Amino acid sequence: TRHLATVLRGSHALTDLILRDCGIKTTAMSYLCEGLSTLSTLRVLNLSVNSLGTEGTRQLSTALRGCHALTDLYMERCGIESTAMSHLCEGLSTLSTLRVLNLSYNSLGTEGTKHLATVLRGSHDLTDLVLQGCGIESTAMTHLCEGLSTLSTLRVLNLSYNCLGTEGTRHLAT
Repeated sequence: TRHLATVLRGSHALTDLILRDCGIKTTAMSYLCEGLSTLSTLRVLNLSVNSLGTEGTRQLSTALRGCHALTDLYMERCGIESTAMSHLCEGLSTLSTLRVLNLSYNSLGTEGTKHLATVLRGSHDLTDLVLQGCGIESTAMTHLCEGLSTLSTLRVLNLSYNCLGTEGTRHLAT
């Protein structure tokens, strides 16, 4: 990834970067983020199925601040838990062009969902939100629905494989 970072820094037209299941972990992420932060033309970033964890997610959050054109972010199965989610949300809050966000199969839980809900309140263009299997239960749904209530552009909401239960479903319906 050190070499990839060099290539990314020299790219002035790259719009899509797909690095799904590339074995990227924390150390590699630090190199990658050096290049990512310079990609002002990047529209699509797919880092799914890489073990980013808390530190890698923190590094990504910083790099996202330079990705002003980013519209689609895919981070399925990246080992993101509530602490990592708080870091990621710092970067997400700077992405005014984000339309698609996929965080499926990360253990967000109640705290991570709370962080996400805060970001959703400030998102005006998000059309697709995919949170399959994120450990979202009824308490987390309370927070998520507060954020979702401000999204007039949302077309796709995927909450499959979460334990919403009666209360969580009620929050979603109101």
